Amino acid sequence: MPNLSKNKNAKCAFIAMSIFTGTMLTAYIVLALIYGPCPNSEYMDKFEVERYKGVWYELQRDKDIAFETGTCVTAKYGTDGDYVSVDNTQYFPETDTFDKLNGYAAASAWFMGRINVYFFVAFGADYRVLATDYDNCAIVYSCTSVGPFSYPEFSWFLGRKPLVEGSADWNNLVDIVEPEYKRVLPFYDKKERMKTTG
Repeated sequence: MPNLSKNKNAKCAFIAMSIFTGTMLTAYIVLALIYGPCPNSEYMDKFEVERYKGVWYELQRDKDIAFETGTCVTAKYGTDGDYVSVDNTQYFPETDTFDKLNGYAAASAWFMGRINVYFFVAFGADYRVLATDYDNCAIVYSCTSVGPFSYPEFSWFLGRKPLVEGSADWNNLVDIVEPEYKRVLPFYDKKERMKTTG
């Protein structure tokens, strides 16, 4: 005589797995339609890591970066064996304190200007230098896709020296950078999304 309870359990397990798989597939499709993968961004034809090293001052950044809330933000890139050392600093005027974060970076062998930055996790954060003249300014973009989903995207406008918004030097640099933003990040609304932090 067949074991009916065994067949019933197998049937229930099959139905439960089918419902679970259907739910996950539906969620996957919905999230992919809502968020989609990270948009394609322009890469530099040639990126020179050695020329990019040194101190960069953050002039503007995305308003939604939760891990960066201070002012006077700097990033210093140096040499650390086969890697690039990364030393980030931000200042909090309310408490008159500095926050420092050290890590390292490895340049991509496949994409010019694309770098993985490692701080305290095993996987690298996406960091794309989309445009720079190495001596004055740089446009940096970050977006991480997991399957068809994109996580928040961020952008930074960096300069080789701290500048006051509205000064002649600031206005000259912005005149150079604005058309570059439109060229390398046509989908990114810089005016809406970025704030001055220098």
